[in-house]
Amino acid sequence: MTHLDFGVFFRAPIFPVVGQADGRLFSARSLKGLIAILQRLDQPAEGIVRLVDSTGEEFWYTVELRVLSPGMLFKRWTKRQIIDLYNSHNAIDPPYPVHSLSNKRLSQIVGEIADLIRKTIGDSA
Repeated sequence: MTHLDFGVFFRAPIFPVVGQADGRLFSARSLKGLIAILQRLDQPAEGIVRLVDSTGEEFWYTVELRVLSPGMLFKRWTKRQIIDLYNSHNAIDPPYPVHSLSNKRLSQIVGEIADLIRKTIGDSA
């Protein structure tokens, strides 16, 4: 997949992003890195890969159309939803702490979780 095979509708996410496809977490710090990750993914069962950017906005990547666009259902994720996404994976040890969330910006939490995915799971770009 090249940049020509990849479409972005409305607007691109604000990086870093954290996502999940077929039960696997991934993170990306640039559009180029995100394209590389999406290229490596097998066809997800749902046909849609959901990810959240550093502002908490959900994005959907439609595999069949190769299009990335803002999501339609959950427009904005909370800090707790993003942390729960990360902590819900069995391979994660230690889990991301859920105390003192009011002291952290959402963008800081997404960035820290993106870094943890890079270190513990290794699926990031």
